Amino acid sequence: MPHVNQPFATTPCRERVAIASRISMPNFASPTRSLCVLRWLLVLILLVNVIPGALVSAQDQSVEFGMVVSTPELVVRSCADPGCDGLTTLPLGAMLEITGAEENGYYPVRSGSTEGYAWSLFIATPSAGTPVLREGHAGCDRIAFVFNLGRGDFSDPFSWAMIDYLKAESIPATMFIRAWWAGYYPAWAYDFDQSGFALGLLGEPGLTLDDQSAEAIMNSVLETQSQLYEAIGHNGDPLFAPFDADADPALLSMLALAGYLPVIAGVSADDGHDSGGSADTVAANILEGAHDGAIIELHLDTYTGATATVAALPGVIATLRERGYTFVTIPELAQPCSAR
Repeated sequence: MPHVNQPFATTPCRERVAIASRISMPNFASPTRSLCVLRWLLVLILLVNVIPGALVSAQDQSVEFGMVVSTPELVVRSCADPGCDGLTTLPLGAMLEITGAEENGYYPVRSGSTEGYAWSLFIATPSAGTPVLREGHAGCDRIAFVFNLGRGDFSDPFSWAMIDYLKAESIPATMFIRAWWAGYYPAWAYDFDQSGFALGLLGEPGLTLDDQSAEAIMNSVLETQSQLYEAIGHNGDPLFAPFDADADPALLSMLALAGYLPVIAGVSADDGHDSGGSADTVAANILEGAHDGAIIELHLDTYTGATATVAALPGVIATLRERGYTFVTIPELAQPCSAR
């Protein structure tokens, strides 16, 4: 069970005016709202992660309740395909009924008098838990490259040659940025944004509800959000990558319920700190792990990234294109493929 320290549990919710005055987050979780709903987020974390079946309808045991997470709004469609008509939209935090088995990545759902289909990535349920994006929906031959920035410190090398290559080849990518990095290199973050890369948040090491309060963790996340906002002038994308792949599931649930999509790459180039890989090794790691829907993690600011990965990337891109893959950002990969 997630640990909640006693002062937070017994203290009335406090608005963080100083943070809210620095950040405007109209399209997803606002800092004030995120902090002021932490109590009910924790209750929901317990329901989703600790008490399976707690939200199953007493009248109909085949119906399970779910909640909209990780997106400002969720479209309910007339069939299980993104090409189908939208019937209604549900906001972050809305409850809905799951009325049957998943179909093509969609749940059949009921919301009030509306029945249709909703994309399962954005629905948390007691039986399935809170979704984490580890790979995209198969069927479109898509691959997403992600770069984690700031895992080390300012002394690390940085590969502008790799950025220039991505721009020259019009290859979309997603940058997950740690707080200190956005604050130390705001011009670089701004350049990424202006170049069309998607920007999300990279969490701090050691974030877990086992030994930290929800308030402390949310403050850490919002500090990263604040640094990114000050660098690029807007919020970026509501994406969160934990520092470590084995992140606390309750932490990811809390952030999903606050509006962020948790993302964990399923394929690693193994070009992080102290990896020492060669260009051939990096290329092999990527090409052996690549598949339809793969999220591939690389690094711009490590020695291996700045030497081996930058050398390997042109050949990797050429090979993946020969295999028929296209490259997309994480927000694009999070959306379903159309069968139509």
